[in-house]
Amino acid sequence: RTPATEVSRAAERSGTASSFLSRLMAAPDEAAERRLSIKIVHPPRFALPVDPRLPVVVFAGGTGISPFRGMLLARAAQHEGGENWLFYGARTPAEVYYQDDWAKLASAGRLNVRVALSQSDHGLRFDGQAWVSAPAPRRRLDVEMLTPENAERLWALLEAGAHVYVCGRTGFAKSVQEALQTVLARSGGADTAAARFFALVGADRYHQEIFTTYGGPQFDQRQFFDASSVAAYNQPEAGYRLIISGRVYDVTEFGQMHPGGFKIIQSYAGLDATFAYQKVQHDVNPEVDSLLGMYAIGAVRRLNFGPAWGLAITPQGLQPVALADLYAAWLRLLYAVVEMENALLNDYSIRAEQVTYDEARGAPHPSLYRAQLLLQTHARCLRDYLTKATGPALAHLWALTSGLCSEQHAYRWLPQQIEVIEAGPAAQAVRALAADAQARLSAAGAPNQPPAAATLAWLEQLTDLLAAEDRRCLNALKRTLQRGAQVFEAHEQHTLTRGRRALLAVMEEFPGVLAGYYTQVAQQAPAWPEA
Repeated sequence: RTPATEVSRAAERSGTASSFLSRLMAAPDEAAERRLSIKIVHPPRFALPVDPRLPVVVFAGGTGISPFRGMLLARAAQHEGGENWLFYGARTPAEVYYQDDWAKLASAGRLNVRVALSQSDHGLRFDGQAWVSAPAPRRRLDVEMLTPENAERLWALLEAGAHVYVCGRTGFAKSVQEALQTVLARSGGADTAAARFFALVGADRYHQEIFTTYGGPQFDQRQFFDASSVAAYNQPEAGYRLIISGRVYDVTEFGQMHPGGFKIIQSYAGLDATFAYQKVQHDVNPEVDSLLGMYAIGAVRRLNFGPAWGLAITPQGLQPVALADLYAAWLRLLYAVVEMENALLNDYSIRAEQVTYDEARGAPHPSLYRAQLLLQTHARCLRDYLTKATGPALAHLWALTSGLCSEQHAYRWLPQQIEVIEAGPAAQAVRALAADAQARLSAAGAPNQPPAAATLAWLEQLTDLLAAEDRRCLNALKRTLQRGAQVFEAHEQHTLTRGRRALLAVMEEFPGVLAGYYTQVAQQAPAWPEA
């Protein structure tokens, strides 16, 4: 039953598929509408283990038991099949479905059953002959999992290579994951438990089928986040968050479980990833879209800018600009820089990865080839990322911001400052350093050159510096843009009267960020070894 909101009425809602099938079955036998064409789609990651000797543990919430009836009956028929365990969470004894089937399997020694009832003061257990109901405290399934006896048995099953299957609502699946990690923590701490759980997923031993759960309207959420705040969550130290269709998701844990690999999640962290999510049609794939509910933490706060607007001088002349559009321009550049930061982090990750066949037999180690890849990454940062972050997009943002917030600043002031820095000695030295490093790498081992080992040591020092400073510069640009967006989020429709000085002060920081980057690299670059 959904409550009344600004966009919907209070009503009892029925399941789409189940209601349709119920109406179909209620029709007269001779009615044409009783006929139904069906297509069975088998989820690719929801199959029994190839080795039947491995244990199977299933966790079902309510009607999430549906896929397990056929699965457990098939398991019972396997020759020399391993142990089978069913952990079933329901609200009342009447909602424990297929009781006769479970009783037959349990009586034959082919199934162990544990039941947790969350809205009944009676427990339900199988005593070897029949189901027995007796007074017992209400209990959710994750609590049942963590009783000493069950936790110890789950630990033993996982150590024996058990395959785990979960089916239920998003909240149910999340609680099962957390309880399993608590069980895995027996071997030593939360970090170890998380790593062991991710290894379980990576080995295709953890399978789940989750119901899509309606999260309510956007404005009815309890937790709201400013759009700019998500930009801070694209680093391993802070975790990973993203926005999809106005909701905020913490995907720090899911990144390690993503079938396409962690780097895809990292690439969109700190961003509004709605377009990318829809482009690959995740929004129309229930198997994927239902996962979102497990990681939702709130919604993006909607801002009220009212009718505020102003005039900006641009290369195209006077341009009317709504305050809401100015905020959107800040967010666009902020997200563009976050995307660059993510790409740079992925590019520089080769410093700790295997890049040659020889390294596949051991730990990554310095090599001229690795140095070449790192120099190419730095060149891409100079040529693409910094040029785009401090080029026309920033100039346009300055024209709009200064036009609405200042009567004294020239609309060309900021791009002129950037041009002076780019033509300065520090910027010229950094560009020359990159070109010189490429030339020396190509000449490594030639006559009258330092030994290859000395060249490699120099390149290692240089690329370590470049990687650190490139990332620091983009991060500083991101944080500067974030502070500007926060001015809008703090003052909303009063931004032009109460926040104009703060916005101009933030914009005036950009030349210093770029100049500081060039100066730091030029001054800290290691000296070339003598031949």
